[in-house]
Amino acid sequence: MKHHAGLIGLLGLAFTIFAYAMFQGGFVSWFLLYATLPFLAFAFIIYFYPVRKMTAIRTFTEGELTRGQKLDVEIHIKRSDWWPLYYMKVTDQPPFPEETPKSRVVFIGFRRDVVLNYSIDKLPRGAYEFNALELELVDLLGWLRKQWTISTPQQVVVYPRITELSYTPIASNYDQGAARARYQMHKENAVATGVREYQPGDRVSWIHWKSFAKSQTLRTKDFEDRQAQDTLVYLDLTESKSFDDAVDFTISVVQAMASSDTTGAFILPGTRGMFLPAITHQGHVERVKRELATVEPLEEKWMKRLVAEDKRLGTFKGIICITAELDKGRVEAMTHVTPQLREGLYFVVKTEASPKLTAAELPVIDYAQARGWSVVVLPPSQFTEAFLEVLKR
Repeated sequence: MKHHAGLIGLLGLAFTIFAYAMFQGGFVSWFLLYATLPFLAFAFIIYFYPVRKMTAIRTFTEGELTRGQKLDVEIHIKRSDWWPLYYMKVTDQPPFPEETPKSRVVFIGFRRDVVLNYSIDKLPRGAYEFNALELELVDLLGWLRKQWTISTPQQVVVYPRITELSYTPIASNYDQGAARARYQMHKENAVATGVREYQPGDRVSWIHWKSFAKSQTLRTKDFEDRQAQDTLVYLDLTESKSFDDAVDFTISVVQAMASSDTTGAFILPGTRGMFLPAITHQGHVERVKRELATVEPLEEKWMKRLVAEDKRLGTFKGIICITAELDKGRVEAMTHVTPQLREGLYFVVKTEASPKLTAAELPVIDYAQARGWSVVVLPPSQFTEAFLEVLKR
């Protein structure tokens, strides 16, 4: 509709100037007509220019994106002809929260390729979908503006940030030696409870050959390891300002656990949660990282209910619970469903701006400690020292 309105305006302008020259006569009126003809002709060309033949490609920073990282975006626009154009406005709407549209104005001239760049700082965690690019051609005097869109759907996944830290098993006082955990798991303590998709790093002895003979698809035995069941990493999904920091710390602990000589388990609660009974290699870390990239916080009442109804928690002797908010109700629910617990540890992750517990959380420390839980409060700057704090207690 805007294109037709622009054409009607051009035709009206051309008719008005021609009528003025015809009825007024004289050098000035005819000079005005001939002087405006090139601009009118160029505007008509812009109107009929085949913009649909233009193509656009959006490319991003190479490599895996993590929370807080900078994203560099490059937009490459190509056209097949050499017809001179004045300038073009390109607008891209990043899908990230609180990001305003990114617009660039570029003079085209005879160029067939145009490259534009912009950057986005401090990416938030999550999966995001880029949509169409909006383009606008303008004639020399701004009489006509031709707008259209080019569909360029692309997805960007921003993973939680991993901090390198040294993992120390919290249940080492009753283990028979952390260094023997993996050996014992495969020799004595490994019990196959099902099959799953093959992951890079899985051993040949773990492959379920019967299912492979039927489906010609590699599948791996899923083990329930009694040694690994001694320690569990559990993420509390309660909504909080430091929730993203808690997610970062969770994947950091899982990464450190997989890199150490010990094994552990991981539970992400919720309807689309996950359960890994044994974290033994990098493939497990990647699975956890993909889930944590898109996990969303829950209301406190739902989180408390999930804890109270999760019977898997009762099979572990040691639990590392990572939360952004220390709450008496959830501590009570966690204590109730873990009768076999020997070592319980709460990591309460706070932001750098508010690194301490709130007045409502302080009394919960004594309540948790009286029920066998240790409590460590951590801002992101102290992630690397997390388990050093545990050893001091």
